[in-house]
Amino acid sequence: MAYEIRRYEAGFRDQVLELQRYLWSPDLALNDRCFAWKYERNPWVSEPPIFLAVDGRRVVGMRGAFAIPWVVGPERRALRALSAGDTVVAPDHRRRGLASQINEALVAEARRASWEFLINTSAGRVVRRLSAHSGWRTTEEIWPLTRRPKGVALGFWPPMAPRSFPFRAIAWLSHRSRRDLGLLDVLDRRLRRQVKRRGAGVRISSTVCPERMAALAASTSTGGRIRLRKDVPFFRWRFSNPLSGYRFLFAHEGGGPLTAYVAVQAHGPLHDTGLNLVDWEASSPEALGVLLSTLVGAVGAERINTWPCEVDPTFHAAFSAAGFRPVPRPQPPSVLPAIMCLPLRDASSDDAWSVDGVDLTRLEDWDLRMTASDFY
Repeated sequence: MAYEIRRYEAGFRDQVLELQRYLWSPDLALNDRCFAWKYERNPWVSEPPIFLAVDGRRVVGMRGAFAIPWVVGPERRALRALSAGDTVVAPDHRRRGLASQINEALVAEARRASWEFLINTSAGRVVRRLSAHSGWRTTEEIWPLTRRPKGVALGFWPPMAPRSFPFRAIAWLSHRSRRDLGLLDVLDRRLRRQVKRRGAGVRISSTVCPERMAALAASTSTGGRIRLRKDVPFFRWRFSNPLSGYRFLFAHEGGGPLTAYVAVQAHGPLHDTGLNLVDWEASSPEALGVLLSTLVGAVGAERINTWPCEVDPTFHAAFSAAGFRPVPRPQPPSVLPAIMCLPLRDASSDDAWSVDGVDLTRLEDWDLRMTASDFY
């Protein structure tokens, strides 16, 4: 069967939203908001490349790329990179090489537009196999940190809920989505009690505070590593993801600048990974520790997950003091999150995999938060 691989056009929008029921959510209106957020309201690229596999007039496959702002080196030089994702093929058209064909078209377009790299931070098994055969390289896997309530076995926390479900599962999933959204409501009440006990200096919010968060992020050290450029446009865009809900804790002294913040996330329909500490910055481990102890005191019996930071071991100590521990290796092995990269220049040279002396294939050269992945 011959397929046409073509660039996204507005006339295909309804079919794309329908196809994304296998990946984003069963709710077409929610998928519409997600598409608009990621591809149409992206602050860093006006026409992000989206490629479709079309059978006649039916859209049966998609892969897209959007931009998030990465910086590298002590001078925080902008890294021209696109984030590839949203790969989905209709069930009755799988195992026919469609994902590879769409990926080839996406890579060719990114090269033509003079992007430096493609990056993927949320690939599952199928996309990892596809990418490995296409020249991508993968960092060491990211071992999440999990804070568990006392008396509960740690077990293995799956970093990705399955991204493709039969429609017969949607009714079962509906009660999970209500539970996930309810997690944040319960957390609100408990956090308010915790904040009240602590008095002045800690504040809870359901909305992002981009200016103050950006000022704090700009004052922290990157160690020259690759990290997100956390400026005002980033915060305004990143935390408007319609597939997730967020809560924020802020620490400040006497109404002055922020000394720390943490951002907590819960998923909506289709994905159930509980509570995730998706972003944080702090002027000191002590300031971070205040917010972590406030959060831990509020989460109760819920597990909360985060990605480790590779910059300063004193911040690791703050997480350890709050009860966060690495997850054990699962049996059988599962796919853990990792950074996948593809240089859009000559990838045969080792120099193609480094920027300003920073190696994109070394996990320790990345300063990561969960906000690096659109899954959160």
